[in-house]
Amino acid sequence: MFATPYNFTEDFFIVRAVSTSLAADGQVTSAFIRRWAALGYGWCAFQILSLFPGTAGYVGAAIALPLWAAHWIMTARVNRTLATRNPAAPLTHSL
Repeated sequence: MFATPYNFTEDFFIVRAVSTSLAADGQVTSAFIRRWAALGYGWCAFQILSLFPGTAGYVGAAIALPLWAAHWIMTARVNRTLATRNPAAPLTHSL
């Protein structure tokens, strides 16, 4: 009973943590991070609204799906950007 609400609210924390991480990395513009986070928070909120019965749920889902798709397109772009950059220093493993 409590797993479903937790799963939906957890997404807000994930968006916040990733946007904080992207900002700390410094490789992505702050404007991109703001747009990415706004889309993420938007689909998080509307997916919760989609759980409501009736018209509110339908409207919430209808808005959440395009926001989710746009957010994942932006996520794919930033992943590609970060994957092709040169790391500041080589990663070393110490035991």
